[in-house]
Amino acid sequence: SQCGGKITAQEAIHIGDKDFHPVLTTIGAAKPEALFFPIFDPEAPLIVQQSRDIPGLANTKLISADGAKDDTFVKSAGTLAQSLGMYFSGPDLNFGSTYTDKFLPEYKQIAGKDPTSVYHAHAYDAANIIFDAIEHVSLTDSSGTLYIPRTALKDYARGIKDYKGLTGTLTCDANGDCGATFVSIAQLKKDSSGKLTFQQVYTTRSGS
Repeated sequence: SQCGGKITAQEAIHIGDKDFHPVLTTIGAAKPEALFFPIFDPEAPLIVQQSRDIPGLANTKLISADGAKDDTFVKSAGTLAQSLGMYFSGPDLNFGSTYTDKFLPEYKQIAGKDPTSVYHAHAYDAANIIFDAIEHVSLTDSSGTLYIPRTALKDYARGIKDYKGLTGTLTCDANGDCGATFVSIAQLKKDSSGKLTFQQVYTTRSGS
């Protein structure tokens, strides 16, 4: 709304719901220009499919988030989402050559498939920060028992500065938040092999 937009409706759904026609009808009464629903599967594909039954949403641009950016959504509603020009927000995954040329091939070799979560690289960095913290603060007594002091672990992790991670150079604040995540917008488009994939169309990394 700070940029001149107007929120015409704000509704809630429940996990496990299957019929979204009532809530979509309420939203569609104002014929909004856009509908943002940052939810997960299996509800997200149903929202897309059932929105086509609501006259007030015929010209509404559909926008979801990273919770719907997975193979399940593509299989359930990918073709429809592509035809509607639907948008998806999420993290910018342009992390450089180490990510594309080393991490992804090694991940696929181990797992047998590409990462399924959009936050896989962030999880990799988070795990390594924890491992690094454990290595620095853990203690072993005379019996060989390993101790990891909770406060020391927390303080070490929150004191991380200029950590060279996969996602970039990370610095953690007093709340334990590390680094700055760039946001991207993607659409479902076919790649060179004809497969529907989430392809970035905007990122805050470059501001374009």
